[in-house]
Amino acid sequence: GAALISTTTCLLTGSRSGALGLGVGILVATMLYILQRRSGERDHSRKLPLAVAGPVMVVTLGVLTLGGVFAAGDVASEPATTSSVEMEHPRSKLHVWSRAATLLADNRWTGVGRGAFEPAYTRINPAPEVTFSHVENEYVQAAVDWGVPGAAALAVALLLVVLAAARRWKAGAAEAGALGGLAALAAHDVADFALEMPGVAMAAIALTALLLPPRLAISEHQTRRAFLLRGAALAAAALLVGLAASPLARSARDDEAAVLALAAGDAPAAEVAAAAAAAFTRHPSDYVLAGRAAQAMLAQSDPRAVKLVSRALALNPASSPAHQLAARVLARSQRPTQALVEYGLALAGARDVRPLLDELLAAFPAPAAAARGMPVDP
Repeated sequence: GAALISTTTCLLTGSRSGALGLGVGILVATMLYILQRRSGERDHSRKLPLAVAGPVMVVTLGVLTLGGVFAAGDVASEPATTSSVEMEHPRSKLHVWSRAATLLADNRWTGVGRGAFEPAYTRINPAPEVTFSHVENEYVQAAVDWGVPGAAALAVALLLVVLAAARRWKAGAAEAGALGGLAALAAHDVADFALEMPGVAMAAIALTALLLPPRLAISEHQTRRAFLLRGAALAAAALLVGLAASPLARSARDDEAAVLALAAGDAPAAEVAAAAAAAFTRHPSDYVLAGRAAQAMLAQSDPRAVKLVSRALALNPASSPAHQLAARVLARSQRPTQALVEYGLALAGARDVRPLLDELLAAFPAPAAAARGMPVDP
């Protein structure tokens, strides 16, 4: 029942990579099950009686057929509508992958850092009206996040896991299904980022644990060296868990939410500015936090706001809020011509122009002056 619900849901999403992964997973699981039956080496203690297996297969195939007919229409029509124009569009996955190669070339040894792809990509994003949180390819994502050495280490670890899991292919139907599920995920994540979702990641860990059962009992022949190695591995795992739970592991969005909560409360403006500056210090490549810190310091007439606005614009040259902050700074500095240029750039990239127009007209009430602060393109 869970498999049927998952299958139908996958088809209803209309995801081409999801449907491809589903097909790969079903093919791998089915082939392994057939090979297990032919080899005669599978564990017969868990054999499903024919009286149960027959009706189950009939019902399963019937529901899968109906699910395919009614749910797979969107998936089937997607490849037919895919064109070279779509693949070359700045918003396409393929374009993001090619641009991500630039990030990898600039950060080949250490990567951009785990969770830092979005702020790092804005600087080279050819479609500034949208943002990308992930590369939508787990293999490219690993290289960009961790750099070439880190990605190579992960690849070696993955290869060792695959080799160990492959030895369990004869164990039984559950193992065949687990291998099929992991193969589906591996194929799906060539063009997606499913493993970033905790529900999917936990399921993948559970399937991997099924294929790599640990030996919990300690043999009397256990060597001291093996005992020390396992103890060191457990200590390293505990350290990683502790770091992940500490403030060091807070993302830029978590820090931004804390600053906004502080600003929404009764905290003094100086305290908000200090918190925003501290958050930006922890995430110096995040243009949003640079803008938040600049906004808080501008309210305090802090001269450091100018540098932070410049930093935000350097990180994301198409950011409308950053251009708006720059316009405010220039207007206060009695540089109306430059302020009007920045208001024009802010309006050109704004999703909601009304608040910006109100601010522009309040700062430049003369129609002739305000007109110079509006984009030429209507």
